[in-house]
This record gives sequence, C-alpha cells and structure tokens, in this order.
Amino acid sequence: MLRDTFNRGKVTCLNIQHELKPSVGRKEFVPPANFSNKEKGYLGLFKRHAVAFLSQNEQPQNDWGWSALAQHHGLPTRMLDWTINLNVALYFSVCNHEDIDGYVYVLRAPKKTRASMISGDDPFAIKEATKYVSRMITPRLLAQDGLFVVFHDPVLPLDKQLRKDWAVTRIQISARCKRDMRYVLNRLGVNRASVFPGLDGLAPHLNWWNDVAPLAKGSEKWGVERVLTLDCRLNCGMKTGFYSKKLLR
Repeated sequence: MLRDTFNRGKVTCLNIQHELKPSVGRKEFVPPANFSNKEKGYLGLFKRHAVAFLSQNEQPQNDWGWSALAQHHGLPTRMLDWTINLNVALYFSVCNHEDIDGYVYVLRAPKKTRASMISGDDPFAIKEATKYVSRMITPRLLAQDGLFVVFHDPVLPLDKQLRKDWAVTRIQISARCKRDMRYVLNRLGVNRASVFPGLDGLAPHLNWWNDVAPLAKGSEKWGVERVLTLDCRLNCGMKTGFYSKKLLR
C-alpha cells in the first residue's frame, strides 16, 4: 500500500490559497492562451544550454527526463514534485515560516503508469495526470526520494483532474508545532543538509543548528511519536477524491 502513496510538503503564505498546480500553471507564470508553446520554448532553451554542464551519460534520453531535470533546477514545467518519504514531506512543511501553518499532501495513486505512456518523447501529449518516476538524475532527487506527477492541464489543480482511482488528503500542520517538528526530524536524520546534499544545503543547516535551542523536557518524545505515527494515520480510510484534515494542533 505504501508504494502507492506519495507525499508533498508545503508552506502556504498568508491570504494565498495554495493549489496543487505545477509551476508552469500558476498565476505568476501563466501567459496568454499559447502558454504551451512558451513552456516548450523554455524547455528547448534549457536543453540547449544545459548540455554544457552534463556529460554524455548524464544527458536525459527524452523530454520526460529533460523536464524532470529542469523541474529540479527551478525551471517552470508541468511536473509537480512528490516524495515517497513522508518525513521529507514533513520537513518541507515545517522548514520555514514558523508563524504560518504548513501542509502535507498525501496522494494515493495505485495504478501503474503504462510503459508505453512514457516511452515516447512528448510529455505534453498525455491525456490525463500521470505518475513519472525518473532516473535519479541528480543527488537531490535521490536524497528526497523524489518522483513527479505530470499534468495534462497544468492550469487545473490536481484535485479537479483526479483519476478515478486516485485520492488526495491535505493535512494541516499548526504553526505552533513546526519548530518542534523540525527539531525532531533533524534527530531522525532529515534536515536541510540531507535533502539538499552539497555545500548549499550544509551551510544553511549548520546556521539553523547553531541557532536552534533544545526542546523543552518532554517535547521531543511528543514530536517523535507524532512523526512516527503520522504515516499510519494518513493512510487509514482514504477515500477517492480530495479532502482535508487538521492534525498536530
């Protein structure tokens, strides 16, 4: 069952409703009606310039792989990042903005993607939302246990185009719990340095670790219990469709 469950952590800014849309479908990017051509143009430019930084073996074999690589380096694409590791999703929901609630989205998507769907070269031609597990093309993707959902219509939120056998649950993490949760996740080995391997992840992690204060007596046990049992609580009784819970209040 857990193989069919994927997680996404997110912090939503005040007064802004976060929807499960890929970056290319969000308001800050969406151009006029021909945005698909602009999206393809962006990817083409990325491919043209990225080859200078990749060996022959590192270069993706088709636009599925190129889109995954571009997504992980910040280019707007129709892919949305997910992880099979709940603790990684929890980290992204609590790692900043301690005054704002965080969210963990849990996607149950049991149906396997047909190999024929991704054997072609065109992720822009799919007819429905599709799971895509790429090669571990970057250390970051491997560290985050990452995979993607590729959108047929990037402007439409995922909960509006769910396949019949898919379900999404949104779990709200109270702002007052975020600091403790981040501390506990670090004790479990999930932190900025682990999810962003390299010097760019290590330095911010050490800055945070230098400033953070130990938890009050009893708090860590509370946090560990919540982290270690949340996966079971999220996966009990999920129904088809989209619904929301508030936990860790």
